[in-house]
Amino acid sequence: MIKRTMDILDVYAWVRIHRVDLANCFVDNAYRSKYYWLLKLRCGGDSRFLKIEPGVRIHLSSTEPETKTIDNYTRFLRAHVRDTRINKVDMPWWERIVVLNTGRGGREYVHYVELVPRGLWIITSPDGKILYASKFEEFKDRVVKPGVQYKPPPQKGVNPLDKTTLIESIRKGRDLVRGVVYEWGLPGYIAEELLHRAGLYGLKNAKPSDVAVVDLDKLVNEYMGLLREVEAGYGYLVLGEGAPELFTPYKPSLFTEVFTREIRFFRVFDEAIEAFYAGLEALIEAEERRKVLEEEVNAWRRRVEEQERVIREYEVELEGINRALEAIYGNYQLLSRIIDCVLEVRRSKGWDYLGECGVSGYDKGK
Repeated sequence: MIKRTMDILDVYAWVRIHRVDLANCFVDNAYRSKYYWLLKLRCGGDSRFLKIEPGVRIHLSSTEPETKTIDNYTRFLRAHVRDTRINKVDMPWWERIVVLNTGRGGREYVHYVELVPRGLWIITSPDGKILYASKFEEFKDRVVKPGVQYKPPPQKGVNPLDKTTLIESIRKGRDLVRGVVYEWGLPGYIAEELLHRAGLYGLKNAKPSDVAVVDLDKLVNEYMGLLREVEAGYGYLVLGEGAPELFTPYKPSLFTEVFTREIRFFRVFDEAIEAFYAGLEALIEAEERRKVLEEEVNAWRRRVEEQERVIREYEVELEGINRALEAIYGNYQLLSRIIDCVLEVRRSKGWDYLGECGVSGYDKGK
């Protein structure tokens, strides 16, 4: 399994870490890279890069991509967001949506960075009217077009601050682990991490109704403890067979104690995110290159197969020519005598007597 997008705890951790230090940073410029948009920030005397890939990630980076371009969305950012100040970083719902407020000199903008599947980066006015988006879409439950009131994607999961609701909702699950996944809205690796920490990993397939209330209480308490842990700002990279498999803002004890994976520790969560996606991008680039080379090999293979087919056709034709030549060479003397006879008979008797040069007639007259 390779993680592809930030999960709900990643987003929660990132917002809690940066809701203070990003405030009052200025947007110096905007760029487009192959996988993400890039805001160059000026925070005091330091320059930082905010990488935003809707539906996937948001994080700070000290690495500037070698190749930068601009597109229509970048042009909008440069025209309206450049030279503004980040006033607020927030997570208003228990969902993978980061809200940034930027403004300066009477210009105020609200950025909804959606990290859910098919998520977008939508910029609205302070009253919520959509001004621009990374992509304009019409979904069955909302419309993303200029002038339309912003509506977030349908929310999943349960607010972890409501302990009673957490216990009531998990009882709806078919088993304990799926109750955490589907009712609490957490990915499977976090669900199993919580069960492992609560000492309930062996009961992950048990029906929630068969699990003691005290154990469910313990599971909820571990969830609360995990939320406190991610606010520390540390990052962890889980390596599978030497390659990045996933990143977390908490120590992934399940992967060290049960699956014996190698773990890399980062003092800064954003550095773990950066390292993970740098590795993932390298894998994607290598796979794309492999596909290109594979297609080139297949093209050459098709050319070779076509040439082999043509060669086989020429070989068949050559075989026929060789048989004809063998027949000619085998009867050369006879044919030569017949030709001499035809010439002689035509000269001495005329065309009407050419029949005398038949093989049997020629032999009789020989």
